[in-house]
Amino acid sequence: MATVAMLHIDSVVEVTDNDLDTYLLQLSGRLAALGHRVLLFTLRAEAAQEAHVELAPGLTLYHVDAGAPDDAPDGDRLDEFKREFAARVVSIVRDLDHAVDVVYSRRHHGVIPGFLVTLGLQLPLWRWIHYHQDLSVTTYQVRQAWPVTLGSPWHARVEEERRAARYAHSVVNTPNERDAVLAYLSRRATVHVIPAVVTTDAFPISRRDARRALNPQLKGAALQSCLAEKVLLHAGDFDEVAGQLILLAAFSTSRADRLVLAGDFDLNLDHDRKAWNCAELIRIRTGKKIDVLGRLSQENLRRCMAVADLYVSAARDEAFGLNVLNAMAAGLPVVAATGGGHSFTVRSGLTGFLVDRDPTAFQETIDLLLTRPDVRKRMAERAWRHVRDNFSWDCSAALHDALIREVVAGSPSMT
Repeated sequence: MATVAMLHIDSVVEVTDNDLDTYLLQLSGRLAALGHRVLLFTLRAEAAQEAHVELAPGLTLYHVDAGAPDDAPDGDRLDEFKREFAARVVSIVRDLDHAVDVVYSRRHHGVIPGFLVTLGLQLPLWRWIHYHQDLSVTTYQVRQAWPVTLGSPWHARVEEERRAARYAHSVVNTPNERDAVLAYLSRRATVHVIPAVVTTDAFPISRRDARRALNPQLKGAALQSCLAEKVLLHAGDFDEVAGQLILLAAFSTSRADRLVLAGDFDLNLDHDRKAWNCAELIRIRTGKKIDVLGRLSQENLRRCMAVADLYVSAARDEAFGLNVLNAMAAGLPVVAATGGGHSFTVRSGLTGFLVDRDPTAFQETIDLLLTRPDVRKRMAERAWRHVRDNFSWDCSAALHDALIREVVAGSPSMT
């Protein structure tokens, strides 16, 4: 079995309400349970934190003195900050009584492997894994022709991800992102597709309890009326690519009674203001209910999913679509735009439908499901099983385990 070092400098892994922290802890624990020795390096946030903590058999958390996460600099000083982090990691590794076989680093930390090498760590290039959390961000922006010219805000980010992708193994979320990495970052990269994880047992909440929690004032007849509503849900940041205007147009002529839109929203932005004005117009003309809720906690998002009948997403070329998976884990059929991550996560005709990115196509499919509760129920059950069987921690850990074995096979350990 391998000794695996995971580098994490964005936050503190004990704070498990952060999605990435939860991901790292779960993945590290699963790899340790499979017999690997996992060293998780993060930033020391408080002086009282111990230098290292045994979190589980085979899993050790190291607190690195390189500055607290909130104090991490931007711009020119960011590389200096990463170099200090790398130097501390090298010092710790040198004091270990065993060699490190594989190093994991995430998204825009592609500069760190070079620092580790120059600081004296013998790091074969094929021993580096650039794991998939948000690697897709830059490639997605490049594909959308965002400005990445020299001196532009995205240029440094693209160049750093290119450095990371030059290493032999990069892990991304979906096949469309694999193509983007090869096209825009490094044609020499070996890209393994390991999807994100969703836990189906995180959604055991009844529609009535969820509705009461979201609006405690609802009682009696008012509560019953709300429970009878046909509700559509979409969660995601507001922007043109996300397609809220398409969903609003489809909702306005559909049989649905309420549309819930959750995600970052700013009336100072043109698109968000246009979506808000469109929602107001639909409310006035049709009397239908539209809730613009902003970004929700995971708990309240789960409650919204318990209240909803369908999950809808008109996002264009979605990189992965984690909320689509969350919705299916909550037992919601999905109506989503064809392409991107949707084509990877949604089994059209079984767990939902993939449709053209057009209001009429969405409206017709929404109405089909809302008027056929039998079909909706079958799809809900299949959606839940699909997530359980294909996007579990056991599935993810097995894929990572196979990748680590592939990377390690036949090459010397680093010391």
